Amino acid sequence: MHILLDNEVHESTGRQSTVSHSVDLCGIAAACGYPRVARLNEPAQLADALRHADGGLTFLQVKIKPGVSGKLPRPAIAPPAMVQRLRDFIARTS
Repeated sequence: MHILLDNEVHESTGRQSTVSHSVDLCGIAAACGYPRVARLNEPAQLADALRHADGGLTFLQVKIKPGVSGKLPRPAIAPPAMVQRLRDFIARTS
């Protein structure tokens, strides 16, 4: 399962816009062979998708809001630690 948390900006480098507002990322995932693709807008939708996950290849684009401060610092956590933190969260919620 691949989960894209999409706030449509590069938050920690000055909030520059990404292309996700004008590119069909779910369509790209489907064209790449993902049999299950969904664009989600609410936390309950994500929780439901995680509860019903069957282990098959899935792509979820989860629209989220940008941070409120606009002054997000550079990440202090290394990417592998971020991945582990996300895996731990998913394990607790599924």
